[in-house]
Amino acid sequence: MRAKDERLRAATKLRWLPALRCFFRVMPCLALLFFSGPLHGQYDLIIEPKPPQADSREELDLYLNIFQLQDPKKVIESAARFVRLYPDSEFLAQIRRLEMRSYLTLDDAENAVAAGEKLLSIRPRDAEAFLTLAKVLPRIKGNKDENLPRAEHYARSALQEIAALRAPRTITIKEFEKIICEMQSGVHEALGLIAFQRDQFSQSVTEFETSISLHPTAGGSLYYRLGVAYKFMDNRTKARVALRRAAELGPAVVRDLARVQLAELQRNQPLTEK
Repeated sequence: MRAKDERLRAATKLRWLPALRCFFRVMPCLALLFFSGPLHGQYDLIIEPKPPQADSREELDLYLNIFQLQDPKKVIESAARFVRLYPDSEFLAQIRRLEMRSYLTLDDAENAVAAGEKLLSIRPRDAEAFLTLAKVLPRIKGNKDENLPRAEHYARSALQEIAALRAPRTITIKEFEKIICEMQSGVHEALGLIAFQRDQFSQSVTEFETSISLHPTAGGSLYYRLGVAYKFMDNRTKARVALRRAAELGPAVVRDLARVQLAELQRNQPLTEK
């Protein structure tokens, strides 16, 4: 019986292998959307309630210059210079955070992880670092047996640290709760990715649905992943619902991928209705 189940699992995975490739192809979109725009500024107010102090005007000026840069490559270059000049600066955590975000923007998973771990060496309970590592590690090709347990550890740690965050006086309780829910949503999305790579498709669906419930305005990429996970469970109806929602929400790359999966559902033999 167990051998039969394994053969069925392998056959299902082989049949939907193109969907598996597309499942991870949308990850760069998420990297670009990860804590972008105004949310970054609000998050910084929560994670850094006590502003650091510079020992000199030159140190402060260099940090402010890096903070205002828009080009991620220039941020990374300037961050390396800052670390060389001020290795004991109170701004090092912020510098590593900017570096980590810049690598995310460049879709450089390996260096984003390295920067995140450097941030944790300075701030061992940093919720954003935990969340970033949990979401990025499943994308790295190589030793899945090593990366997935690390990602899950970071995800569980992120949930603990997010729960411990307190609202600063500079934002409203409603704004604070929105940020917390979006962060928790990100953690459950990461747990969904981890479960999917372990072929735990039912658990993957549960995590993605939890993520969506915490962040109802989530973009199409999360619904796309939910749809693909349902597809691997041979649940045609729910796969269609999620993929159609992904196509509605976009962005364009997700919309195109969702339409491809919907077309494949139409062409293939009906799946078992759950």
